Amino acid sequence: MLSGIAAGARALGLKDYHVVGIAGDGGTADIGIQALSGAIDRKDKIIYICYDNEAYMNTGIQKSGLTPYGARTTTTPAGDNIPGTLTQKKNMFEIVAAHGIDYAATASIGYI
Repeated sequence: MLSGIAAGARALGLKDYHVVGIAGDGGTADIGIQALSGAIDRKDKIIYICYDNEAYMNTGIQKSGLTPYGARTTTTPAGDNIPGTLTQKKNMFEIVAAHGIDYAATASIGYI
């Protein structure tokens, strides 16, 4: 969607515009990773913000690709016999950086 907005701005001849998108971790690291990858590859003029709360919160706290190892979610319960999420959290910063992007950054409220 961001790529379409950026393309529309170019088609209208706009020179000074900002396209900003905000998505959750599931929409970024799982179901939206191909669109983000394509936008980066095309060098679309966008600002993309991933709000990483480490699960699909709007569907009942289900595991996402950014859920950390051992976390308890509704789809990865943790208990005596089940340790929770069995996969490591994807490193989205490294995935984005691997595209050769000009600039990427991370931020955390823990460092405010």
